[in-house]
Amino acid sequence: MEFQLLSAGVVVAAEAHNPSILHPTFLTSQRIVPESWRLAEPPLCTPPISIVKFDNGIIFTVESSKLQVLQNDPPEELDKAQVAELADKYIAALPHVRYSAVGVNFVAFAQTDAPEKFLIDRFLKSGSWNNDECVPSTLGVRLVYPAEPGELRFSCNAGSIEPASGSTAKQGIIVNANFHLDIRGSNWTDGAKTAISLFGTRCTQFTDYIKRILEAKA
Repeated sequence: MEFQLLSAGVVVAAEAHNPSILHPTFLTSQRIVPESWRLAEPPLCTPPISIVKFDNGIIFTVESSKLQVLQNDPPEELDKAQVAELADKYIAALPHVRYSAVGVNFVAFAQTDAPEKFLIDRFLKSGSWNNDECVPSTLGVRLVYPAEPGELRFSCNAGSIEPASGSTAKQGIIVNANFHLDIRGSNWTDGAKTAISLFGTRCTQFTDYIKRILEAKA
């Protein structure tokens, strides 16, 4: 079974982000993104939520409780994704925000013709809950592992994706992985930057876990 990365992201939680700050002008003036980057669509900039999407797949989203930097279709060499660098630059521009946690997130897809059967066979023990009289149609799995520092929340569900070319949808397993790390102490910016700097390690850990859990390869 092979898997493909759909997205990689960094989420920085805080007690009081200011969504109205996020705007293309802010991002370029603070040298968070190059001026050469082009928007994929007009930005949404409001007090509750702001979203800025670029045509290279990078999306900035800010709500009062979190900043998210997402990269769709990240490079095959996952540690070369830009989200960690961009998130680091963003919080460096706002050092007085009280950052509370950092999440490094990955979404992947592992193609298989019978994802429901694969999940049931792999993760569900035989018993009265899984026999001829009581047959489950599918199974969702949520696993939590220690991932020092922090923890990994890993989930698998049957699903499908539609290729950009518009061809037939592919059946398989949707994988969501969240590496979560709380920020301790009063130096919130340094704590957040340290957590973000683990992005390369998280890439290696994610690849290892998806290979172990699903016996999938890139």
